[in-house]
Amino acid sequence: MQEKWRLFWAVPLPAPLRRQLAELQKELGFSPRSVKWVEEENLHLTVRFLGDTEAGQVDSLREAVSARLAGIKAFLLEAEKLGAFPSLARPRVIWVGVKAHPSLFLLHQAVEEAVRGLGFTPATKPFSPHITLGRVRERVALPGDHRWAQKNYAFTPFLVEELVLYRSFLTPRGPVYSRVAAVRLSGA
Repeated sequence: MQEKWRLFWAVPLPAPLRRQLAELQKELGFSPRSVKWVEEENLHLTVRFLGDTEAGQVDSLREAVSARLAGIKAFLLEAEKLGAFPSLARPRVIWVGVKAHPSLFLLHQAVEEAVRGLGFTPATKPFSPHITLGRVRERVALPGDHRWAQKNYAFTPFLVEELVLYRSFLTPRGPVYSRVAAVRLSGA
């Protein structure tokens, strides 16, 4: 039986944006007892979570996604606002959204078609592009006025040049991500 790897496709973020987001985490000021923040080096924009996958499928995944992304050119994205899932009233995940860009949705659709072609089940939720900043710990209330989510933030726009297949190792201190494959977009 082949080893299983916990995998996901994501857009890596450039260091200047990751630094801005880490500063925002500090600025929000929530207690570490309230929110488990994503480590700066782990910040990314998930395109498709695959879950436990046979390690031997990595090459097939890279080839299938590469073929589907052939016509998609590198594009500029901009992070824009804070939000929470499932809602600001009952936040479980605090995130930064990105401005809608047609190429991002084409990229997601291409990845979805590629992985479904390899036998993965369809995504169960609609694509909602975001960068997870932190996860709210159970039984903890955040400030009810939601002012933290209503401020305007200016983030450095970033060029989406590649899509990376990451392996996630779950550890007691939090997940550790390693790149196992990457696909460059055309013109990058």
